[in-house]
Amino acid sequence: MSNVPFALQYGDRDATYDDYLQHLSNVGPEQCRYGLYDFEYEHACQGTSDTKKQKLFLMSWCPDTAKIKKKMLYSSSFDALKHALEGVGKYIQATDMAEASYECVLEKCRSTDRS
Repeated sequence: MSNVPFALQYGDRDATYDDYLQHLSNVGPEQCRYGLYDFEYEHACQGTSDTKKQKLFLMSWCPDTAKIKKKMLYSSSFDALKHALEGVGKYIQATDMAEASYECVLEKCRSTDRS
């Protein structure tokens, strides 16, 4: 048996971002997680109508209430995980629900879109 502190879980393909956030809040106030989510949103280029975009993001979820040792483990492993995954369009570190909110993630995804 391995002592790996990470567990793989995944949701349905049609799960909403609210479902993703609900999972984060359900894991407990002292639990850190990595999350990979295929984020869909509307983007308006200058002079065109809105188009649907998708951006795969990797989130490091380490709530402020998690134990410092656990936060350090997740933080130090995040860089290695980023380099191991291909096709990820955004990396997000969140310590509370405000930083993980739809609006905050949307702003971060749009920040690298071309106008």
